Amino acid sequence: MTLMRKPWIRLSILACAAGAAYACSDDPASPGPPGTGTGGAAATTGGSSTKSGGGPSGGSGGGAVAGAGTGGSSAGGSGGMNVASGGQAGDSGSAGTGGASGGSPASGGSPASGGAAGQGVAGTSGSGGQTASPSYTEFSSPVPVSPTEADRFFGVTFDPQGRVYATGYVVGGNGDSRLALVRFLSNGSLDTSFGTFGVVTLNATVGALTTDLARAVKVQSDGNIVIAGTTQNASVATDTDIVVARFTSAGVLDTTFGTLGMTILDVNTATPTTGSPDSLWDMALDATDRIVLFGTTEALDIRTDRDRFVARLSKDGVLDTSFAAASSMPGVFTNDVDALGFADHIRGGFVQADGKILASGYTPVVGNNEVVLVRLNSDGTPDVSFSGDGVLRSAVFAAPGMAEAYGAVRQSDGKYVTTGYGRELASGNPVDLVSFRYGADGAHDTTWNGGGALVHDVGGNDRGRNLLGLPDDRVVMVGTATPVASEDAMVVLVRSTGALESSFGASFGTSGYRLFDFGGADEEFYGVALSPDKGLLAIVGYRSDGMDLNNDDATLLLLPVP
Repeated sequence: MTLMRKPWIRLSILACAAGAAYACSDDPASPGPPGTGTGGAAATTGGSSTKSGGGPSGGSGGGAVAGAGTGGSSAGGSGGMNVASGGQAGDSGSAGTGGASGGSPASGGSPASGGAAGQGVAGTSGSGGQTASPSYTEFSSPVPVSPTEADRFFGVTFDPQGRVYATGYVVGGNGDSRLALVRFLSNGSLDTSFGTFGVVTLNATVGALTTDLARAVKVQSDGNIVIAGTTQNASVATDTDIVVARFTSAGVLDTTFGTLGMTILDVNTATPTTGSPDSLWDMALDATDRIVLFGTTEALDIRTDRDRFVARLSKDGVLDTSFAAASSMPGVFTNDVDALGFADHIRGGFVQADGKILASGYTPVVGNNEVVLVRLNSDGTPDVSFSGDGVLRSAVFAAPGMAEAYGAVRQSDGKYVTTGYGRELASGNPVDLVSFRYGADGAHDTTWNGGGALVHDVGGNDRGRNLLGLPDDRVVMVGTATPVASEDAMVVLVRSTGALESSFGASFGTSGYRLFDFGGADEEFYGVALSPDKGLLAIVGYRSDGMDLNNDDATLLLLPVP
């Protein structure tokens, strides 16, 4: 039996008519020292003109000065200095204009022979000044997408400029939900140049009560923004499908993507019989901007349980049928873990630098959830070098214990670290945030945290919902904890060895984790991303007031990396 506390996921998206700025200081980078280019100035004697270096931003090329007297000489102007702005390397100097020919003859003498025109020598590029690292200030606050409706965030990412994109949903008082995409600056304020006051909303399936929810957002190499989630089936009220939409960097729906800006993927076209319709949990981009989707669907054969799937679209939203080409639905890999016929769950996934795909989740085995990792080759076939058949099913905690993997990250040595939740005792006991590590071949690493598992117990039910790896192989995990009756959002920093990081920073003391109370009955974090300069974490989630969904607000934490 799964003890997972599932968030309310009815979806709809709405445009925010006005946005408040959530201000927080962000110190600008200090410019580095300018670089200087060396102008070449080489004088020759005996009436020849002087060679002079050109300057790209300073002095002009050599200008001749006529010399009087015997064998008149001309002098070229010296090359100007090459100045780099803002710490960037200076450009190479232009070649100087040659000096003029020899001067006028002296009185009573023979005319001097004109010197040959000099050839200017290009100035050398200046050395670039060093750019100061940005200085970030922590920001944490509810950030309501709509002042009158309920909203939650589940996914977050940065663009190359360091702006933050968060995605989720907005739901109106009538229960109609819409996909939401919001852009923030790195100080937490809304970027009002995006969409409508920083907000874009989309009703993927037009209807009275739709179930639209976005869980993931990524930025393609051309700056376009892709969101992915779940939407109501247009014909069957009890069915849901996968929706992927793309927006321009200005927040306009990109109608060149899919069909008029959206791709609707119906993995199982049959009417669900067990309440297990298509559901999207994560999305990744590969090196060529192709879109990889991670989700669950009702089994495609005669079974009625749930299977996991991994699908791939082209960068423009077309199902890539070269992926998992031999499957019953080319373009979509499906998996019934170990042919057990149980309700499989996928929760996260990513594309490795080598093009292989790793998906994380769990499956219930005789009522006790077990961690499941699936690794595929880039063509969508199982990678048999991983756990023998590409599928790892791991029960670190023996029954009646259980564990789930909501996310996984790959460390620099190729090992995989998970986060999720579980318990070592029987059902009825609280769950804790749990983390395991597995080798590149799928073997359980018993050295992780000294004994093969990290169990983080704050008090009541504690859960890991997502994670990311830092450049030094430390791992940031986000989720929720229950120190008292209500839940608080939680951030945990783990060393590369699996132990809690005791030097998390001044604001974290020596505990290795931190709780955030946004003023609601319950708070959770679901998404985490790292800025391009590796200096800032963006973490998103929501606060709720118990079961009253009309009072939910999205939340944003911007945290400098310790």
